[in-house]
Formats: sequence, C-alpha cells, structure tokens
Amino acid sequence: MTARATLVTALVALALGMAGDPAASMAQATTASLSDSARRLDSLAMALRQPPLPANRRRAVELWTDAAALYRQLGDRAREGAMLRNAALRHTSADTAATYLHAALGLARQAGDRAGEGRALFHLGANAFARGQFDSAGALLPRAAQIAREVGERWSERAVVFHAMGWMLWQLSDLDAADASLRDALALVRRVGDRRAESAALGDIGNVFAQRGRHDSTFAYFQAALDVVRAIGDKGGEALWLYNLGALHEELGRPDSALVYLRSSLALARGAGRTHMTAASLNGIGNVLRDLGRPDSALVALREAEQVARTHQHPDVLAEILRNLGKQEQLQHRWDAARARFQEAHDLYRGVGRAPGVASTLAAIAELHEAVGRLDSARIAYDEGLALARASQKPATEAEILRNLGALHARVGDRQALARAVAHFDSAAAIRGALLVRVGTDASRVSFAETGTGLFERWALAWLARAPEIGERESALAALAVAERGRAQALLELLRRGEGAEAVRRRLGTERSDTPGADLVREGERIAATARATGAPVLALLSTPDTLVGWLVLPSGEVTVARQSIGRDSIGQLVTAVRAALGVDEGGARALRAVEPSTRRVGRRATAAIGRLTGFTLPVELTRRLSTAGDLVIVASGPLALVPFAALPLGPAGEPLGVRHAVRYAPSIATLGVMQASAGGIAARRDAIGSALVVGNPLMPSVRSSTGRTLRLPALPAAEREARWVADMLRASPLTGRDATERAVRDRLAASPVVHLATHGFAFSAEARSLDSFVAFAPDSASDGLLTVGEVLGDASRLTAELVVLSACQTGMGNLQQAEGTVGLQRAFLARGARSVLVSLWSVSDDATELLMRRFYSHWLRDADAPGKAEALRRAQRDVRATPRFRAPRYWAAFQLVGAS
Repeated sequence: MTARATLVTALVALALGMAGDPAASMAQATTASLSDSARRLDSLAMALRQPPLPANRRRAVELWTDAAALYRQLGDRAREGAMLRNAALRHTSADTAATYLHAALGLARQAGDRAGEGRALFHLGANAFARGQFDSAGALLPRAAQIAREVGERWSERAVVFHAMGWMLWQLSDLDAADASLRDALALVRRVGDRRAESAALGDIGNVFAQRGRHDSTFAYFQAALDVVRAIGDKGGEALWLYNLGALHEELGRPDSALVYLRSSLALARGAGRTHMTAASLNGIGNVLRDLGRPDSALVALREAEQVARTHQHPDVLAEILRNLGKQEQLQHRWDAARARFQEAHDLYRGVGRAPGVASTLAAIAELHEAVGRLDSARIAYDEGLALARASQKPATEAEILRNLGALHARVGDRQALARAVAHFDSAAAIRGALLVRVGTDASRVSFAETGTGLFERWALAWLARAPEIGERESALAALAVAERGRAQALLELLRRGEGAEAVRRRLGTERSDTPGADLVREGERIAATARATGAPVLALLSTPDTLVGWLVLPSGEVTVARQSIGRDSIGQLVTAVRAALGVDEGGARALRAVEPSTRRVGRRATAAIGRLTGFTLPVELTRRLSTAGDLVIVASGPLALVPFAALPLGPAGEPLGVRHAVRYAPSIATLGVMQASAGGIAARRDAIGSALVVGNPLMPSVRSSTGRTLRLPALPAAEREARWVADMLRASPLTGRDATERAVRDRLAASPVVHLATHGFAFSAEARSLDSFVAFAPDSASDGLLTVGEVLGDASRLTAELVVLSACQTGMGNLQQAEGTVGLQRAFLARGARSVLVSLWSVSDDATELLMRRFYSHWLRDADAPGKAEALRRAQRDVRATPRFRAPRYWAAFQLVGAS
C-alpha cells in the first residue's frame, strides 16, 4: 500500500469517529474506508480521461494502481483486476500495460470473474495486435469473444466481436473475414440497442468497402454511421464520420466538398476534446489545401496536426501527417527533410500494422528517389509498395503505383522500357475503370475520372514515343485510343446505363474500354472509323503538362498526329489572354491592362496571344489537310474547352475558322458516335413542328449569392420576344412569365423533339456547387424555379430531343478541368439523351442573341438545302457578323453546338 493510500485510510478512519468495540469498530471502519477510498480513486482517475493529456494519463495510472492496492487489502480480486485493466489502457508503455493485463487476467480467474477474464483477454489481444504480435492477438481475441458470448456480457459482446475481430481483420487486410465479423457485430449491437457501437460497426464496414475501392457502398455506410451518432447526440462520433466523408470526397477528386466536411469535423473534434480526430481533420484539411494549390495554408494545418498528434501520442494519424509533410517538403525541393518525414511515416505504419499506409509511403519514397534521379532505388520502392498494395487489397494505391512505374519506365525511354511503360499504364487503367463504375453519384463519377487524367496523358505520350518501333500510324492510333479512354468516361457510363442503354452498348461495342491487354491499335482503328462515320473531319486535342497533341481524322480514313511543346498551364494562360482580347473575360482584360497600360500595346499583346493559340491548336500540318469548307468537329477538354474556335484566324488571310467551316464540338469521339447514330435529320425537324417546348423570360426566381444575399434575377424582355418568334416558327405555344414554371418545363421536357430555353442560366465553376448549376424558370408551390444539373441528371426519364437550345448566359462553362470537362448543363442534357445541345461560353447581349437565334432557326428549318445544325449555326453567325454593330466575335462566337449535326 502506498504512503498516499495509507494517509487516505487514516484520515477516513479518524473522520468516522469510531464507537463501540474499538477493535471491531476499527476493522469495520477500515474496511469501509478502504472501499470508499478505492472508489474515490477510481472516480478521480475516470475524470482524468478528458482532456487526454500525457500528464492526465500518468496521473490516472497512478490513481488506478493505488485503487488496485486498496482492493488487494480488501481481498477483492475482481475489482483489483478491473483497476489494473484501467491502468493498462492508459499506460504509455505497451510492455508495462501487458504486465498489468496479465496480472488482471490472473486475478479475474482467481475470483471466477468470467466477464473480467474476457475483458482482460480482449485487451491483451488488442495490446498484442498493436505491438505487431498478430499470432498472439489471433489466439487471444477469439477466446475473449467466446467468454463474452457465454456470459452474455453486452460490453464485451460489442468490443470483442466488433472492435477486436472485425477491426483486426480489416487492419490485416483479410477483408472478406473482416466484413463477415463486422456484420455479425452489427447484428449483435442492434439486438442490444447499443447505438454508439452500431455507428462504429456501420462505419468500419464502410472502411472495408473503402479499402476495396467500392466508394458507393462506402458513402452509404459512412452516412448511416453519421446519422446514428447525430441521433444520439455524440459529437465526437459525428466528428469521426464527417472526417471519413471528407476524406472520401477528397479521394474522389472533390476537394471543395471535402473541405466542408473536414472543417465541420475539426470544429466538433475540438469542442469534444477528441485530439485524435482534431489531428486527423487538420491533416485532411492540409492535404486538400495542398491539392488546391495553397501550399502555405496547407503547411500551417499540417504542422498543427503534427503537434497535436505528437503531444497526444497518436501514431496512426501521425504517420499520415508525416507522409503529407514529406510531400510538402518535396514540393519545395527539400529532399533530406522529405526523406526523413517519409521514413518516420514508414516506420510508424509498420509499427501499427497498416499495410496500405506502408504501401502508400513506399510510393512516396519512390517518387522522391525518382525526383533526385535515383531511378533504380525508385523502381525497388515502387515494386515493394505494389506488392503490399496488392496483398492488402487496396486497388486505388495499386493503380497509383502502376501509373508511377509506367512513368518511370517511359522516362528511361528505350524500346524495352517503353513496352513496360504501356503495360503498366494498361493495368492501372483497368483498375481505375473497375473503380469508376462503383464510385456512386454521377458527379462523383466525373470528379473521380478527373483524378486519373495524368495516367492517360502519360500513356498516350508513351505510345507516340513507340513510333520508331511499331510505325507512325500504329502509334498514332494506339495513342488516340488511349486519349479516348481518358475522355468523358463518366458521360459514357451515364449513357450506358440510361434508357436505350442496350443500343448505346451496341454502338460502343461489346468490349469495354477499360479491358486490360486490349489491342489498342485495333481500338484506335474503331475510333477512327467512328470519326469517319460522322462524315466530317475530327480534330481531337489533348493537353498534357508539357505537350499538346492533336489528331486529325479525315473522312478518307487518313489519321495525322501533331505534337507541340507547350504545357497545359501555358495553354490556359493563352486562352485567358484570347478571351480577354475578345472582350468576354473582364478579369483577363484587367490583367492584360495591368501588364500593358497602353491600349495599343494591349492590342498587340492580345493579337499575339490569338496568333500563338491558333498556331498551337490549329497547326499548319493539320489544317492544310482540311478541305476549304464543310463541317469540322473539335474534341477538346480542359482550358481548350473555353476556346471559341470559330473565331480563331485561319490561313494567311486570317479569316475566322467559322467562315470556312461549320464548327461543332464533342466531349469525345465515342460519345459523338452515339449521338450521331441516333435518330435525326429531316424527320426530326418535321417532328419539331407543333410539339416543341419553347420557354422565354419566365417570372424570375430568387437566387442566393456567394455572400449569402438573396437576389431576384432580372427580367429578359428580349428573351421573351425571341421565344415568341421561335414558337411561331415551330407552331408551338411558348411558356412565358408565370406560366413558365419549373414543373411545367419538367413535365414536357422528355417528350419534346426540340427544347428552346431563353432565360437566365449559370454554370458554377466550383466543384462543390457544380450540381447547383441551373436554368431559371418561374417558381411555384412545388419548386424553387431553378432547374439544376443535379435535378436533370436525377430524372429517370430519357430525353428524345434532337436539339436543346440553352439561350442563356454561361451555359457551356461548368466545372472545366482536364478530361471530363463540364459537369454542367450541356453534359446533363446529353447524358439524358439529347442528340445535340446549343450552349454559350459567355454572356451575350440580348439583342445579338435574339438575332442569332432567329437566323439559326430560319436556316435550319427553311433553307432549301436542309443544312445540318452546325451549318445553320455557321450561317447564322455569318448573318450576325454582317450586322455592323455585332461584327466583333464577342457577339457571334459564344454559341457552340455540342453533339450531332
């Protein structure tokens, strides 16, 4: 008995004021005082659990060992063992904790305390697992589970069956067994009504799905876990599942959404004193900020996360933080500091038995080796990480390492290395293709596809580099096939699983584009054949970090490829400058004026930017193969999707491309083929007469601005005039004013062969609001008047529209990234089955828009030669350009036809 415990006992005895037989009274008082003192010490120790500071942990261990000594005097073996178990759980030394637990196990057995025996076995198993003694853990935990079942003890039933068996199996990447054990645990805790344990079981089942790359199921289980903890008011649990949802959104390539979840998690974790979740949330925020190009803010968050994790001894989250800090150091070329961070992270992951974390850290170490030119060391680290990723069933990490291995071999560049490179890229693409179909929502499909653009860019360049080995045409076709695999895959998936999906699958072929080991030259031939079937030349552009690649596929079957040394960032700067020169990008115009105060110099600089962009995107070696007239299809993504190609000067005379060619656009050649093959032509025009849906100038709804203000959208009188004229042309009844409600539009949308919407529209560029991009209609009791991308995609009915015209502001922009382009309105209508969509790239004056629309319909429906929609648009733009006050491209070049002609 310690001196402190003896003093407590003496003071209690004196305070009792013994009466009666001194010896008997003293014995009774001593027993009572010892028991009371032990209970008080236990309560004090329990109170020191929050906040879990190191000093509090040490103090709690002291109090529990003192309480154990008092219970030993009392001969209460069960309670003595319970106090030792509590001390073990707070002790910082795993070895000392194991000693306490072995003592607790012996005491429980002496006392015949089966529940205490089960708990001691459980904690001994968990202790063994934490120390990497997996065989011991595997032997101890099932025994604990058996005892828990025998005594029907609720706590052990939850903790042993779920926390021990399922969690341990997940950590060891035995995912099938983990899933089965966790589902058993879920059934047990639901039976006894333990909601907190139910939330944990749901969430860890989600973790199993996450490791497998089944993001749709992961999201469902994480959300269910969050709903449970919110229902019981568990703020710490809410912080945990908000963090997991944030991490999931970050993995799916949705950083804006991830930040919302992670910041909410951080606030709750701090409020609840959950230091582990505080560190994890700060780490997640730092990781997202780095990906968003905010390295300074990222570093602040990561350093705070490191401090919290080290102070409170959270090795698992500290390992993740160190890996991210290492990436920060590497970005700043501090190689030694990065190597030290990665190595410590690697050792911590191994210490806690997290094979997926070890694999990811080995990949980071390999990237570091590669960055400093140690290619052999990089390959060894990649190979080791790849083996671990496969063994731990972590396909996302496996795909990442395969991509990096491919890039490493491509960098070596000899014949054998290039063959290995394309094989690694092929395997990585197959894994990502399998993951894509299970990521959940349509928006997640698009954003996840974006995270893999680098793979397809490097893969295409590797095939082009093989030209001396396999031939120029063959390498060009294989590279074209790879570029197509990276384009609009989310849109293709939407088309594959919507109404009419069977016809789409027949058109696309029975072989999926993510099939590993496919003959890519043959696949490229099929893509070229799809392009030829449109009857128009197809110019497909791919912008990579250092190269712009263009393929021109002619109706004759000729395929020509051109490569130019300019990176995507430089292309983006040129696009900004060109839009500023056209007067459609005020931010870019201000930037130009800041650089060149003189109007004359600004003009020269803008002209030079247009010339440079034209030279890169329409190189002479490709454009000289074009005929002097006819349609031209452009497949572009990323910053190139913001280029009004019809306005770019072509040839020595400098006339706009749109003068010679009817330019139209497509998300990919594959989607173009699907749209082109669907019904259209003269029959579609005839069907439009009398049954079109025409909307103009509805009673405008209110919208919430980025600052939180509620604003009423202004009326568009010219749009109403335009709609009435179009309706008269199509012999339809227009919806205007109060009659043009969102519900009325949605009721008629699916069956209308032509849909003309002359109203406000806006496509948000931020990923978190991409599904909120809208077309405005009149609000009513059933709707707010904003038909959003999310609502269009969520509608089960399929469109039959030959043409959807979005005669609104900025309907073509959306969230333009690298390959998928916009998750905006045009993609939503195309995904629902529209054959083509006419959209605008910037806000156009009402008068110019009204004139262009009148001329477009007049040419499309009345010209004797029955032109296609692209040619009708070219003629309409020519007519607008002939109007003196609308001669500038800003008035006529904004509108683009996307899809079939």
